[in-house]
Amino acid sequence: MPSGINQDSPTVGTTLFNRSPHAGAAILTSLDLNLPFHLLASDLLSCMTPIHELLNRIRYDKEFGQGRFEIGYFDRREGTIHRVAIQHVEFPLGEGRAFELLDEFGQLRRIPFHRIREVYRDGLRIWQRPA
Repeated sequence: MPSGINQDSPTVGTTLFNRSPHAGAAILTSLDLNLPFHLLASDLLSCMTPIHELLNRIRYDKEFGQGRFEIGYFDRREGTIHRVAIQHVEFPLGEGRAFELLDEFGQLRRIPFHRIREVYRDGLRIWQRPA
């Protein structure tokens, strides 16, 4: 049996564990191989893709970037995750570790990538950073 696959898991299908060495990469805790391919692909994307690569793919891959994307980032002041449409986010030139947005009070906020917790495509979560 390949390393990392546990067929004795109580979940349906097969559980796959992936500990990514990349900073900012999400870790998949379980993968149900009985899911339809498009859902399986979303799980694979979430476990292997560092957030900066996913954001670049959304912005520059026309086929993948079709749809309504939202970023869920952790607000330190409120202790909650806020979702914002990617169309309302700016990626400053030369800044590869943060994005900017106007908050509800009209103030420009700079959010580092490490505070991104989730990414949604058409309402479905496609990426999640473990807590």
